[in-house]
Amino acid sequence: MLNDILLSNNPSEIIRKNKDAIFEIIPELKIFDGFNQHNDYHIYDVLEHILHVLDEVENNYVLKVAVLFHDIGKPNCFTIDEHGIGHFYGHWNESNKIFNKYANMFNLTQDEINLINDLIFYHDLNLNENLDKIKTVFKDNLYLLLSLKKADILAQNPKYFNRLNDIDNLLKNNLK
Repeated sequence: MLNDILLSNNPSEIIRKNKDAIFEIIPELKIFDGFNQHNDYHIYDVLEHILHVLDEVENNYVLKVAVLFHDIGKPNCFTIDEHGIGHFYGHWNESNKIFNKYANMFNLTQDEINLINDLIFYHDLNLNENLDKIKTVFKDNLYLLLSLKKADILAQNPKYFNRLNDIDNLLKNNLK
């Protein structure tokens, strides 16, 4: 069921209509519903953010599964600083733990599971500062990470869409 939803034309709409059933399958997603991120970069709660990212990425199964889990660890890592700003330090590690708990339900190969773990782990890393490492890890799959990062930015506050320029430059210069 979830596999078909992820590959549908509008997964966010189907998930919204079937939230209770989806929450039964992956209970950690229920925590997201209405979870305010308390951060200027994020105009949506965590669930809505993930749903927007799902709609933005290309229809690639591995990428869609990575998107579903890329921020799932955020509630477990949530802190608010002295200025009232929310942070999610290390959420990528927590997200990977949760993904690995459910990985078998997605009929993935071990290589696909490893790739999804890498996509989740590196999705929030600064590309410009870590490009050599990222290119080494992703080799022929760098476009998947860039697709995830681009969709992630598009599902945030439009005031920060200028960060898309970095992704577009990397796409032009590194995927030849």
